[in-house]
Amino acid sequence: MLRRDFLKGIAVMPFGNAVGQGFVNPLVSTFSAGGTVITKLGIFIYNGVPGVGNLIESITGAAGTDSYGNAYLAGNTYYAHDGFGTFIQEIAGLIVLGNSTYPTGARGAASLNLQPNGSLLIAVGGTGGVIQLGQDGFVSITNEEVWYPPSGDTTGVTDVTNINAILAGGGAILHLTQGNYYINAPIVIPGSQTRLTGDFWWSAVDSDNYSAGAGNTGGALITMVPAFAGSAAIEMVNTTNNQYYGVDISGITIEGNEVPSGTIYGILVDGAWGACFLRGVCIHRPPADCIRFITDPTSGKIPDDWIIQDCKFSASRNGYGFYASELADSTISNCESSENDLDGWYINYGVQSRWEGCKGENNGRNGFHCTGLDADQVQWFIGCSTHINNLDGFLFDNAGPSGGGQATYMLSACVAQEDGTGGAAISAGFKSLGCNSRVMGIGCVTAFSGTTPHYGAYEGTASFGMCHTGSSLFGATAATFDDGSNTHALVNQSPVPF
Repeated sequence: MLRRDFLKGIAVMPFGNAVGQGFVNPLVSTFSAGGTVITKLGIFIYNGVPGVGNLIESITGAAGTDSYGNAYLAGNTYYAHDGFGTFIQEIAGLIVLGNSTYPTGARGAASLNLQPNGSLLIAVGGTGGVIQLGQDGFVSITNEEVWYPPSGDTTGVTDVTNINAILAGGGAILHLTQGNYYINAPIVIPGSQTRLTGDFWWSAVDSDNYSAGAGNTGGALITMVPAFAGSAAIEMVNTTNNQYYGVDISGITIEGNEVPSGTIYGILVDGAWGACFLRGVCIHRPPADCIRFITDPTSGKIPDDWIIQDCKFSASRNGYGFYASELADSTISNCESSENDLDGWYINYGVQSRWEGCKGENNGRNGFHCTGLDADQVQWFIGCSTHINNLDGFLFDNAGPSGGGQATYMLSACVAQEDGTGGAAISAGFKSLGCNSRVMGIGCVTAFSGTTPHYGAYEGTASFGMCHTGSSLFGATAATFDDGSNTHALVNQSPVPF
């Protein structure tokens, strides 16, 4: 594979343009008739239809010895330098890597594959790296960065195989370009320091386009095909006692609409994954939860210390938008969970985690559902909002797998608008229902449609206590309600809405 520093100073032209037009590079030594540019470093730019005699030309036309002491043949033999003292030689469809080694050990053979979209894929055995030459963009392969365009294989076999091969090599930044990557099995994040990034994402489905016209998911789009088999489009499973860390996933859309049914998630995070990033990711219409964080049943370890921002978790057909069981010490900001079958946000445990500027809208149950903290723990919701959820805006109870102790939920400048649209007997913007923790609201607001929600804030079923300060609580029935069974009566220090 080519190292990144070997690409410095090499201009890259889009495929399909005439080679040499506006292209000046002192490192170029050969222009082949087939449209291949060869540099003195052995780096090439391919510009043509793959075919015999039009792949990778020799570094020079004559036999000789390169700067690393490797002898090479004369004529139209195919070579490319890998930057580590080895050249690649193509013989009868088999790419043989030369007599040198990477610092990590011996090199192996590689395979040559013509992709459905007309690009050439060279998969380097034993390293997980690839060299891809396509007709519509330049893909640079290094031991640090890989640009991989979609293959066009709608069976889902090619892209998931190639993506997993790249990621399994370790240490590479995998870039997905705009287009549709079909997968029939999970993309597997193998461990620490893995980065998967796309150009961008978008999602605008019929029910949330605000009369602007029907839209669809797109960008760097990962589509699960109808025959998809596995737990999730992206699978992060760690059954060990050791924490994996430094994973960064960004700029992609995951589309699950073609999968007919099953317990299949958009992203599954299982076990000790810490210090990870999820940024600019859209997950749309999987059969089960859009994203699911869980404690690993083997190790008992939990996900920890995540930064999640600018994401959309949308339209899970039979599950939650965001399901987090014991996601600790994390920050989730500027994210939306909407139109899911169950809760938009299902949050159990999650000590010291905070939600900032997040929204739960038009979900089948609650906007935010907080199901229990351990004693003396704290969780924050800052500037978060709900809108037209079937049940409650913010629900706090002890229904989660971790139960609940006497902890604290802190809400600041949160807004619940017109929740309770599903006809629940008692709906509220903010509800504490048998919750052992105190719920503290500062500067919070509820708004009602005229019929829902019934209450701005509700406390019942032997809750510990809820207090709102400087808030404006509206409800179709009353601003607040306390059923009298609670340890501390609901306190509204702004009794008159304004």
